This record gives sequence, structure tokens and C-alpha cells, in this order.
Amino acid sequence: MNRQINLHEETEIVPTEKARSFDEVPSLRQSIFKPVEHSIEALANMNNAPFAAMKPLLPFKALMPFKVVFVRDPEVLEEIYSHPKVGVQKPPFALSRVRSLMSGGTFISSGLDQSWLHRRAMSGPPLLRLNNLPDLMQEIEKVIECRNEVHFPTDKPIDLADATRRHITDVTFRLFFSVELDENDLSEIAHWTEVLENEFPKTMPQWLPTPGNTRFRHASARFSKFVDQLIAQRRITKPKKPDSLSPLFEKEDPKLGRMWTDVEIRDEFFSHYFGASAMATPISWVLYILAIDAALLRRVQAEIDGVEQLDVSTIDALPILNAVLEEVTRLYPTFWGSLRYSADSVILGGHQFPEKTMFVLLRFLAQRHPKYWTNPEAFDIDRFLDETSSNQHPAAKFEYGRGQRICIGQRVSPLIIKTSLAKILRNRAPILKNSDARLPSPRFGFGTYLDTPVSITMRPR
Repeated sequence: MNRQINLHEETEIVPTEKARSFDEVPSLRQSIFKPVEHSIEALANMNNAPFAAMKPLLPFKALMPFKVVFVRDPEVLEEIYSHPKVGVQKPPFALSRVRSLMSGGTFISSGLDQSWLHRRAMSGPPLLRLNNLPDLMQEIEKVIECRNEVHFPTDKPIDLADATRRHITDVTFRLFFSVELDENDLSEIAHWTEVLENEFPKTMPQWLPTPGNTRFRHASARFSKFVDQLIAQRRITKPKKPDSLSPLFEKEDPKLGRMWTDVEIRDEFFSHYFGASAMATPISWVLYILAIDAALLRRVQAEIDGVEQLDVSTIDALPILNAVLEEVTRLYPTFWGSLRYSADSVILGGHQFPEKTMFVLLRFLAQRHPKYWTNPEAFDIDRFLDETSSNQHPAAKFEYGRGQRICIGQRVSPLIIKTSLAKILRNRAPILKNSDARLPSPRFGFGTYLDTPVSITMRPR
């Protein structure tokens, strides 16, 4: 029998010396409308709590006009992602700052009216075709050959997050938008990206004159103006080959009965861009892990050295590099979770949920679930070198989401990440400036970031 879940029941997380119980997080009882910020704070607390003490479903104890439930069990996650309505619906009220930047884009579309599906059908095919473009590697090689001494200079301390952000920004603009950025534009856009991602999860009213709001408004306005100029240029001059924006300029939208407007294209540009910019995060994690594990770095570089020509097929066939990326994104997924929403009452995981329930799908915790992973907190690439790893529950590791709304870049993104890593590591080795080598802790925000700034030196091989 399905029981009515009590959203104010005790959560039974046992406190430890370093962790408060879920009931002791004061912000969760506030009436302030901060679903994402509260989710991040709760996730940080749950990350320090004994895993066995946590329920598969954790109700959110906050006074809000909707209900919030955390989900960390792969079985329930798969049921939610597979649901024909809940699996594609995002909360229409969450991430207001993302919505202010790309109000109608596929990334933030609520999905309540299936508009995301139509937009994806219009803008998605070119991105999917990138998986098979013969010049995918060539474009990445251009960035690495032309900019490696800029992004990853040898024998000079660099900020790891900044270097990877600049690299992926460079690749993204070339590959998806047919734009070669000069150094000034690249620096500006990388800076705007950092500011916007830091502010995206916040829900403080944007009209308040706080430093964060000022930074967000400035970065948003400058980036939007840059994209408007890019769109205006595209109206005049077509790129030499199709890219992810081409159909939006060249095809009449059959549903609208007209061409897309500049504002609609800008929304979709940002949807693509902030999905693609997230590729910088796993590159940062991998380089950090390799910098603190010299033996693993030697294994990865020996594997890369054994391949005469790095191309799409050979990159995909590097088992050790692939296992490193899989384990990094298991422990430190690019996005710590997903948000889904049910406008109506729904039965999921054997529970009857009331209308207006937001589900916070905790990818970070699901991928550390002891039922599905042996020694889940340990970094162990051998779990992905074992042939039995392919039999794992599909929602125990889902870097790109699940269901109909799975990330459209699920194939091309790993290729870009692995190609970037292989090309960088063939000629360079990351060395930590700080000798305190430790398995890093995550910082939860728009994504899952390194907890502190990391300075590395790229040693020439």
C-alpha cells in the first residue's frame, strides 16, 4: 500500500562530531524562498553524515508553498527519470538567475508544456552530428597547439580552474559557434562565466545592491551584449560549415511559423554554452587527481604514449584514461544533482507525493551509494576496468542524467574532455605547487568544484 509521505517527519540522520543532524540545519526551517541554496547546504551536511543513516527519501523541512524531497536511491531516481511527466519537468520557480539570462532556452525550460522538446528538436541535431565530424579532433588540436602555452604554460604556476575554464571556452566557441576568440575576449568570457556560475544558485532578489548582485548584473549584461554582436554578425556572414546555431538562423520554425528572433537564439546560445562550459570541471578534477598520484599519472601517460595517432577512435579506446574520468565523475560529478517537479499528486518509490513537489535528485550521493559500489568513498579506477562494471545499475552512475531529458552532449562531451586530457598529458605533467597532496573535498554550487583554489605547474615531458 502506498503511504502518504509526511514531509515534516524526523529524518533520522545521526550527528557526528563534524556533522549536524538534518534537523539542526536552521535555514531549512526558514520561509525564505531559497530551494536551490537550501538544497546545496543540506547536501553539504548530508555529505558529512553517516551514509547508512540516510533514508532513500528525505523531506525538506521548510515553510514553502511547495514540497521538496531529496532522492539519493538509484532505484527511485530511475523511476523519477523514467516518469513521462516528472522525468522531463523542471521546477518553474527554481534557478531564477539562470532563467533571467536564458529565459526560453532548452537548459532552463520547465518542460511543463514540452517546449523544451521542440527547441531540442530544432537545435539538437547539429550538436549530435558533432559526434561524427572528422574534424572534431582537428579543432581541439588547433586550440591545444595554438593556446597551450597560454592556457597551460610550462614551468609557470597557474590557477587550475581558470586554465581549464579558458581552454574549454576556447574549444566551445570554435567547435559549437564557429568563433575564434582573441585573448581579450577569451579572458573576458572566462571571467563572466566564473561570475555567473558562482551566482546562478543564489535566489536573493537581484535588485538588492549587494556585491554579488552587482557582479551578476554586470557579467550578464556584458556577456549578453557580446552574444548579440555575435548573432548580428551571423546574420551577415554564414560560417564555412554548419554548427550548433546554424538551424536557428537558416530554418523557419514550423511550430512558430517564422524564423527565430535574436533573443530566442541568444537564449539557446546560453543553453548550449553553459552546458558545454561544464566540461572544464571534470578536466580540473582529473588533472588534480593525477597531480597527487604520480603512479597513476605514469599509467595514463604510458597509455597515451602507446598510441601513435590520437583520433576519435583511439581516444575512445584508452581504457585507463577512460576509467580515470569515470571514477572522477562518479565521486565528483560535474553537476551534483538535478531538479525535477510534479505539478500534480504522483506515486513514486512507493510513496504518494502531494501536488507541487520538487525532487532534488542527488547524483553526488547516488554515485556513492554503498548498495551499488564497493568501498564507495575510495578513488579506485579498477572498478571501471572490471568487465562487470557494465552491469551496474543505470542510475548508480549517470553523469549526463537519465530519461528523455538526458544531456544532448552525452556523447560529444566525453570525447572533448578525453581528447583535451590526452593532448595535454602527452607533452605535460601536472605538478602541485602545494605539496599537501590529499583527495580533495568538493564545493557545491552550480556544479561540483574543487573546494579551494589549486595552483599547479605543468612540467614539460
